[in-house]
Amino acid sequence: MGSGSGIPDDEFDAVGERVEWFFDRLLDEVAAESSVSRAMLVETVIKLEVAADRRRNHLRETGETAYRTDEAAVLWLPESVLESLAAAQGVSELEADAAGEVMRRMARSMVGVDHEGRPGSAPFVLLDPVA
Repeated sequence: MGSGSGIPDDEFDAVGERVEWFFDRLLDEVAAESSVSRAMLVETVIKLEVAADRRRNHLRETGETAYRTDEAAVLWLPESVLESLAAAQGVSELEADAAGEVMRRMARSMVGVDHEGRPGSAPFVLLDPVA
């Protein structure tokens, strides 16, 4: 299982490649500013992406799609949903906060607005599944 996460190695590796490619420098920037290592941040984002992908339809019904590209969708989700995803994956609060910062920055660059005007919600960049 991928990095002890309960995710099959092939899925973990495939999602990991997409995470590294898509979030690229944001992973470096956030890791440098937080007390979470880049490797741990990448692993955390992979776990959250896999968990979100498995709940893709539910998340689209629960949240609001703010922006869509061929590679990903920016969803505004209730913070409680994101907290549940993190808890289900065994992600610590510190790791979840760092991953959330990656999501906020990417959403800001894709949509052009911050999430501050949406109390109780947070952005999540849901990568399209690996073909």
